Amino acid sequence: MPTFNDLYYTQSGSRDIQPESATQYNLGVTWNRKSSGVLTELDVSLDGYVNRIKDKIVAVPVGDLYFWRIENRGLIHITGADLTLHSTWQFHPAFEILFSGNYSWQKALDKTDPESKLYNNELPYTPNHSGAGTVIFRFPQNGWSFNYNILFSGSRYTSNQNDNATRLSGYTEHSTGVKKAFHVKNQFCSLQGEILNLTDKQYFVVNGYPMQGRSFRITFAYNF
Repeated sequence: MPTFNDLYYTQSGSRDIQPESATQYNLGVTWNRKSSGVLTELDVSLDGYVNRIKDKIVAVPVGDLYFWRIENRGLIHITGADLTLHSTWQFHPAFEILFSGNYSWQKALDKTDPESKLYNNELPYTPNHSGAGTVIFRFPQNGWSFNYNILFSGSRYTSNQNDNATRLSGYTEHSTGVKKAFHVKNQFCSLQGEILNLTDKQYFVVNGYPMQGRSFRITFAYNF
């Protein structure tokens, strides 16, 4: 169902937005392994899906980032697959490595009107490839941990017109951080410092609006 904002938000909303209807098929498999060796835990899951969506509700920018338009797309075919992995490696009681990652492949095509020039074009801002990965080096006995993160998105189109003029390049963002966990009067606390966009790379999530370069963040958490 369309949300209140989809229907009535200033300038972008439309009372003509129709509810989506969909037929979805999904097949997945999950595998888990636990042992007392170095690789103490491994979880892998793979899902494939095929969706047929009528009147799909999408938001697209109009002119600039401040103005978006909500609209229905008549018939959309989406085919995709998701892969996730999580593992824990314990080399010593005082040292372990945690790895987690996910990858998605998706093809979202407009099948509304076979006579239209937009027929079989990809939806705006829907990359075929995307994913993320995290590695954490943890020292459980003293509360220290170090992490490295990577986030990536493949190229995608910025409009219904699928040509070189509307193709937006993919991007990869790296970040890293260090965290210290401790107790204050039996209450759990943590202090974390992070470097975001480590390589200071300029990239776009929405065309024409570069994301922030390298930045720093400090977080303190206190659990009551």
